[in-house]
Amino acid sequence: MLEKEGEKDHLFRWILKMEIITSLCVGRKVVHKHDAPMGGHHGEKITRKLLGKTFYSLEMKKDVEHYVCTCMKCQSTKSVHKKFRLYRPLPIPSSPFESVSMDFMTCLLEWEGMDAIFLVVDKFLKLMKFVPTQTNVIVAGMTKLFSNMWV
Repeated sequence: MLEKEGEKDHLFRWILKMEIITSLCVGRKVVHKHDAPMGGHHGEKITRKLLGKTFYSLEMKKDVEHYVCTCMKCQSTKSVHKKFRLYRPLPIPSSPFESVSMDFMTCLLEWEGMDAIFLVVDKFLKLMKFVPTQTNVIVAGMTKLFSNMWV
């Protein structure tokens, strides 16, 4: 009777020892695959896929999930996704100058004292006007440019 209990105890210790060794091995492999310098921190699903190519364990899914959930780099860079919805088209203007966009192109090579271009686009006429100007133009100068453009 004692021999059988001793054998069971020995078998139990051996199984426990193998589980500890497997757990340590899985832990090292998870760290290696998840924290890879050439493109790591992919998340739980991809880490399990990469790990599954070379290794398998019954507790692998739980170990990978736990490691990824406790990875500080993953938690600090994780993005929160909002619900996706369809884009709404921009309204179509019904008359000229109803919808006008303006922009500056700056840091250009200087030519005749001008180093920027003031760009105005009428979305109804699909008309673009380019006016040479200086980078340091202020609001008053911009309104003057805009009014001189159409007169």
